Amino acid sequence: MQATDDPTKFFIVLKLLEGLKRSARKRDLRHPITAELLHKIVLSLPAICKTGYEAVLFSAAYTLAFAAFLRVGEITRPRKDSTAYVLDVSDVKLDNDAEISVWCVGSSIVKRAEYHAFLRPGGKQLGLHMLGIHLWWQGIGGFRLLNLRGRIRHLLTLEDPPKFIFLHCGANDIGSLSLGKLQHRFLKIIHDLQSTLLPSTSIIWSQMLPRAQWRCPEDKGRKPCENSRRRLNRLAAETILEAGGYHIKHPELMHFNDDLYDSDGVHLTSLGNSIF
Repeated sequence: MQATDDPTKFFIVLKLLEGLKRSARKRDLRHPITAELLHKIVLSLPAICKTGYEAVLFSAAYTLAFAAFLRVGEITRPRKDSTAYVLDVSDVKLDNDAEISVWCVGSSIVKRAEYHAFLRPGGKQLGLHMLGIHLWWQGIGGFRLLNLRGRIRHLLTLEDPPKFIFLHCGANDIGSLSLGKLQHRFLKIIHDLQSTLLPSTSIIWSQMLPRAQWRCPEDKGRKPCENSRRRLNRLAAETILEAGGYHIKHPELMHFNDDLYDSDGVHLTSLGNSIF
């Protein structure tokens, strides 16, 4: 205006103004997705989405974002032709092209997880077949630690030893033995797996989940069984990790919640299975 230069257009001034804008940080008003909110979102999707398939896709996206501590924007694209960076299957690289076998062995928690996976996108393989990973589900209702060695021996007559074995068991043993005897049994079984049955297999220990109902004597109540569960989980984690294995904590499932646990006080709901 009036042939006068605008000082705000000078390079140095522009950079100063940009810096001032960045220094005035705005409060992030977005709230994380809680288990309760996720449950409401998933239930509302069929009424909002155009098709059932679209509802399933959004349900999977929100559940993944919740369980993996991601923002939905990190696993979706704003437009079909967008070049914005998001997480992709191709981001995960394997060292070789050989198929990696994973046995999933355990109680009815594993059995129900298999059925839930069958109904979801990706199916029983959870989409991991695209990465060269094959899951073999071996969930049995009422499964106990005492059954583990016999089950592994049987599976070895059908398949070669796996690269990994995912174990979720032990909760059905709590209350039937003293904690000391149960810990001794666990250590003996894990030693047999590592030294004899599956010496080249890495063990993935899945923490036992809390329960509202335990198979404990009525005079003991729930608290002693929960204490035994926590102590056995700690022993299992220490033992498996020291041997070079892996440990899954399931932090989202460690607090009993009606949205996550079935009315029987033991098994998981559909939402709980999605998180598991």
